[in-house]
Amino acid sequence: MDERLQPVNTILKVNTGVLHLALEGVDQATAERRPNDRTNSMAYIACHALDARFYMLRLSGHDMTNPWQERFDAAGGISDMKEYPPMYELITVWDELQEVTLSHLAGMSAAELDAEAGQGFPTD
Repeated sequence: MDERLQPVNTILKVNTGVLHLALEGVDQATAERRPNDRTNSMAYIACHALDARFYMLRLSGHDMTNPWQERFDAAGGISDMKEYPPMYELITVWDELQEVTLSHLAGMSAAELDAEAGQGFPTD
């Protein structure tokens, strides 16, 4: 693995551990419940984080797809999210994605890391 990816690798592993701890023992109804109308539910946050992980993987050149992409794309915000994936399925997909992402990033060459992302961001 390119040494520049070591911090990313560590963050990905820590975030996976945090996700597991946050959702451990949480039932579907609790995960989908919003504490108030200004706060996202645990399910929404988990879906958003999963979608961001898939985006990062696609941006780095991998073609693994999010099984709920259409559902996530159709939701402009939490009020548009009508149905959530079961949390146990989301965690299973997250764990599969974690392994694919870590493996994919470890196999990226220096030239691939140095290439333009093709996506404009307000930071380097």
